[in-house]
Amino acid sequence: MSYDLAVWEGDQPADGDAAQAAFERLAEAYLEFDGQGHAPRDRIRTYVEALVARHGDLADTASAPWAVGDLITEVHGPIVCLPITSAHAVAISADAARLASEMSLGCFDLQQGRTRSGIGKAGPTG
Repeated sequence: MSYDLAVWEGDQPADGDAAQAAFERLAEAYLEFDGQGHAPRDRIRTYVEALVARHGDLADTASAPWAVGDLITEVHGPIVCLPITSAHAVAISADAARLASEMSLGCFDLQQGRTRSGIGKAGPTG
């Protein structure tokens, strides 16, 4: 089981409803494809590379917090859905949200249906 954050190029939506709508638009355009991949855009690639530099990658270390082997494969165009293992969900989701905010990227908590800025916000519960 994983805890998932969606991060994308663009401004942080004002609230959970706006973030959900933005995520759904991006998911339809970039995540729901028929074998047609979308090359990672530069800002999202840089973001994911920074996360991997901070926390490792399963391709490099078994202790990495991601529920996939090579995190960059989760990037599709301007969006990435970060599958974080439940054991690392609180700390890594907070760091991922904070970095997204610092890089002026949108960040959405898929489980809780809310935006995440990583600043003064609680992580996942349970």
